[in-house]
Amino acid sequence: MSTDAAERQQQTIVKAALELLEAGGPQALRVRDIAQAAGCTTMAVYSRFGGKDGVVDAIYIDGFRRFTEALEREAKRSLDDRAERLSTAYRRWAHANPGVYQVMFTEAVPGFVPSQEAMQVAHASFSVLLAAVEELQDDGRLRDGEPIEMAWALWGMSHGLVMLELAGIQPTAEPVAADGIYSSALAAVWRGFTA
Repeated sequence: MSTDAAERQQQTIVKAALELLEAGGPQALRVRDIAQAAGCTTMAVYSRFGGKDGVVDAIYIDGFRRFTEALEREAKRSLDDRAERLSTAYRRWAHANPGVYQVMFTEAVPGFVPSQEAMQVAHASFSVLLAAVEELQDDGRLRDGEPIEMAWALWGMSHGLVMLELAGIQPTAEPVAADGIYSSALAAVWRGFTA
């Protein structure tokens, strides 16, 4: 098989795994089912990825690359409402990709440990938020302080609220206006960091 054909097959396998993940959650990621969905043999999955964990690692890398790109698009716009746009982009991406988000941020696949490459790609997404905090500090819009701590607090607030939403956990029996709660909570955190 040529290099181009092998790369196409890898892409097909990852795409099939992503579709299974979004349709059936992490438990749907079985090599046999991935191979069937990709139209290849289980041997092809093993030879291209070494097994399920290799496919999951590829999903993790692909997810963080796409997630980082979504954040970077917002970070390139004006400083005026960059913080709000980054937070909104974070939540929007998680809602559009719930299965991948779980692979990226939880132990949804038992025993899976991201590779060193995967961890480097993951750290790049946090770097977008960190750079935004530093730029807002340089512009005088955020108070002095350790930017990594501010970025980490913002990341944690976004993640926590998104995870509660995705898990369907809410404080009352009545549906909660999650949009408003998310916006208010993040605005409060940002206010705490304003100059």
